[in-house]
Amino acid sequence: MTHVFQDEAFESLQSDPYLAAHSLAAVFRSVHQHGKIAAKNKNTAYVEAYEMFSQFCGDSSVVLKAPPVEFVADRNLNVQRIVSFFDKVLAELEPEILARKVKTETAQARKAAHKRYLAITGKGFVYELSDSDLTEIQKLMAHLRNLFQDAEEIDDAHRALLVERLEALQPEFQRKMTSFEKVWGYFMEASYAIAKIGEPARDIRKTIREIVTIISIAASCAYGLPSSTQPPLHLPEPGGAE
Repeated sequence: MTHVFQDEAFESLQSDPYLAAHSLAAVFRSVHQHGKIAAKNKNTAYVEAYEMFSQFCGDSSVVLKAPPVEFVADRNLNVQRIVSFFDKVLAELEPEILARKVKTETAQARKAAHKRYLAITGKGFVYELSDSDLTEIQKLMAHLRNLFQDAEEIDDAHRALLVERLEALQPEFQRKMTSFEKVWGYFMEASYAIAKIGEPARDIRKTIREIVTIISIAASCAYGLPSSTQPPLHLPEPGGAE
């Protein structure tokens, strides 16, 4: 190993920049503690890691109190200063990370409680899916996941993101739902990812259309519209025709 941060370290970062910065600092600590970088390569590898981390924080507006590293003409001292810098960063970020996790957890619990209350009591606006709808959606989403994983025409970063978000979306589907916002948002984003790959996306388009059709029928019924009402998401026909 000659690099502290492998490519995947940046490709799988959390969307919250402070959580992402904490993850990167934790990667550095793990690599250092496990001695994964040979002594002769440490100065180069650690300086690279420091510069990449600093660039990420600058690009992501992550403000740190830890002072920047001053490099000198001494490899060992540079290494010590970089290790000390990341130790300070981790200590600084820990309270922030905990606060953000609790805030997110609390917000999610409140939202889930609201949705569950509405679903149980039937009060408020809800979309309803049948058991067969749910079974078919989960089957189609599992198939879609495999299609994305096999789609070499989609670049690695977008493919990994699509699969990750698809997996996060699956538990969202329930018999009664107060919103299809995440569903529409995901498939809208996916439509951009496959727009430029043409014929190889035929099966992906077909599978997305089948899922969207089920959702669209439920949405139409909830609004008292004909089940044939066209969904807001437009995808070309699987064969390429509009």
